[in-house]
Amino acid sequence: NIAKNNKYKTGIFPVALGDDISYAQLEMTATQNYGYVTYINQNDNLKDKINTLYNKLSRPILKDIKMEYGNITLTDKMPPTIPSYYAGAYFFQGR
Repeated sequence: NIAKNNKYKTGIFPVALGDDISYAQLEMTATQNYGYVTYINQNDNLKDKINTLYNKLSRPILKDIKMEYGNITLTDKMPPTIPSYYAGAYFFQGR
């Protein structure tokens, strides 16, 4: 179990090439380990995708993010672990 052994809270950022991949497993691994997945299919420009990934990862903004909700009782939140925040990424979405 990667998340259990990730005692330093290191971000894991899987890169998926092609269409024959396990989306659920990649998303779960990344989400539980402070990262996100980059998907690259045959129609994408590989160089552009890798450059975009590098540019985000080379500019970390926040790590080990914790949210406080006051007196509200939460029964569920997604993702369960808030990933680190990198330049150019969305920080908070909700409704």
